[in-house]
This record gives sequence, C-alpha cells and structure tokens, in this order.
Amino acid sequence: MSSDWTCHIRQECVGSEARFELPVRPLDPLRLVGVGVTVVGVVFVVWPLGWLWQIGRKVFEGWPEPAEIMPVVFLLVFVAAGSVPLLLGLAILFGRCLVEWKDGQLHCTEIIGAFRWHRRVPPKPIRRLVVGAASTQIGNAASRERQVFAVLQAQFDDGSKKVVVLGYPKDWLVGLAHELCGYIGAKPVVISTPAVGGAESAPGGGDETEPLDQPAASNVQLDEHATGLRLVVPPAGVQGVSKGLFLFGLLWCGFMIVFTAGMATSALKNNKIEWGLAAFVIGFWAVGLGMLAAAINMGRRTATLTVAGGAFMCGNKGPLRGKTVGMASKRAGGHPG
Repeated sequence: MSSDWTCHIRQECVGSEARFELPVRPLDPLRLVGVGVTVVGVVFVVWPLGWLWQIGRKVFEGWPEPAEIMPVVFLLVFVAAGSVPLLLGLAILFGRCLVEWKDGQLHCTEIIGAFRWHRRVPPKPIRRLVVGAASTQIGNAASRERQVFAVLQAQFDDGSKKVVVLGYPKDWLVGLAHELCGYIGAKPVVISTPAVGGAESAPGGGDETEPLDQPAASNVQLDEHATGLRLVVPPAGVQGVSKGLFLFGLLWCGFMIVFTAGMATSALKNNKIEWGLAAFVIGFWAVGLGMLAAAINMGRRTATLTVAGGAFMCGNKGPLRGKTVGMASKRAGGHPG
C-alpha cells in the first residue's frame, strides 16, 4: 500500500475552502468484524419485521385481540435498535468519509451508499490535530500499533477532543492532518505513540508537551502526598453517561407493564396460560430490569487512579461491584499486578 496519502484521498481546494474525499476504508483483515456486526443487525431487524408482517395480515383479515396489537411498539423499538449494528457493520464494509473546511468550520460526513451522516464538530477554536493508531498488547509485551486503523482527532483550546476521521491508515491521516493545519491555522500535528504512553510532535513541532489546565467544569479531585498522588472521579449520576441506557430501560419496562397486563387479561378471559409466552415475557422483564440496574450502577460508580511507591493502580466501585487493577514499575523492582 502506497504511503503517499494524495494517491488515495481526492482533494479539491477553492480559495480558503477545501474538500477531502476518502475512499472506502481499506480494512481487509478487519472486514470479518463488519460481517459479524452486520449479521447481528440483520437478525435484530428481520425477526421483528416478520412479526410485524404477521400482525399486519391479521389486521387486514379482521381486528385481532388487543394482546396481539400491543407488541407493535416494542417491535418497532427492536427494529430501531437493530438498525444501529446494521449501519455500523455496513460502515465498516462499505463506508467512506468526507472532510470539508468551509465557512471557517470543520465538517465531517460518513457516507454509506446514499445514506449520509454528518458528525458535528463544535464551532470553537481548534488548538491542534492529533493522529493515533489502535494498539494491541499480549501479556507484558510492548504495545503494537495497528497502522491500518488510525484516528484523526481535533483538540480544542479547552482540552476536549472530537473524532474527525476513524479507521484509515495512519500515514494517510498524518498527511491529511498536515494539509488541514494550513487551513485551520492550528499548531503542528501531534502523532500519538502509545508504546511510550505519551505523544510526540511531528517534525517542526514545538511546545507539544505543555501542560493543560484542569477545565473549570471538571470535578475530579486530586490528592497529593509524599509518595505519589491519587485522582478520584466522582459519580457522573444517571443523567451522565448512563442516561440513554436508563431511559431505554424505563421505556422497555413501561412497555412490558402494558404487554404483561394485556397477556394476563387474555389468559383470564380464555382461562388458559401460554407457558411459552410467559417464559418469553419473564426473559424480557429480566432484560429491562437488568438495563435499569446497569444504568444505576454506571451512574453511581466512582473511579480512582493512584500512583504511589512506583506502582500504578486504577479501580472503580459501584453499588453492584468494584474492581481494582494495579501495575508495578519494573524500575522499582515490582511486577505487574
């Protein structure tokens, strides 16, 4: 594969605006992942569509029992949920990316055939562009970069980052980032190097190691002591990272209340219990309650990062469970924990 990014990325420049059309992602070794994700999405979409078709036939033949109509909303939720892995799998297999600099803003678009998804980049000053590749590690061996799967991110003045392009070779994105810097006016590109746990600047870089101040909205607590330091990340609350899961769990359980009531009414009317359907309902109740429990656990979870005595430890603790992982520095004579 040629390392010259201009051989693969089509570039159009008009005045102060630029357009970069990237090809379908060259992820030959990873396409099996896309196939697997697509199959999962198809299963989640086809099964409820088949059920909806049967309900539709009963509606045309004659108004069915209320208990047979109630699953419609639930099945539509399944179709929507199954569309997510389906689109993700198709993006891995056939997706490509379009990056534009126009009207003083950076615009990113994912393209899958006729479908287009515009990823919003915040309209605030971009400090620099960062390129990093995925890495894998087996045991205690050094991390190994996967040059074929890299990410280009925009880093803003407040320290936050936003993904611009994902899933292309690293050398392509480095060239693209350098070209974009001329339009954005950002500092030189930073090339992330996971093997050393930090970042190094591209040739011509400058103060890429300058520290960033803690954002004003951050509530992370720092405790310093003689032998090290400890960072405590307080719970984000259900309204934080788990809000979507919690709301979906409520929607799921709300529908199950209506569905269970309809099934119970039908069973009392016919004086007969469908045990197969009852087992199905119990399973779906378990899924809904499990989502609510997982959302609450995520929202009430506290994370800690500790560096002390040549050792690094990270852990999290929530209402349901907690876990701590530690690693000792080899220079301190320790061993990974």
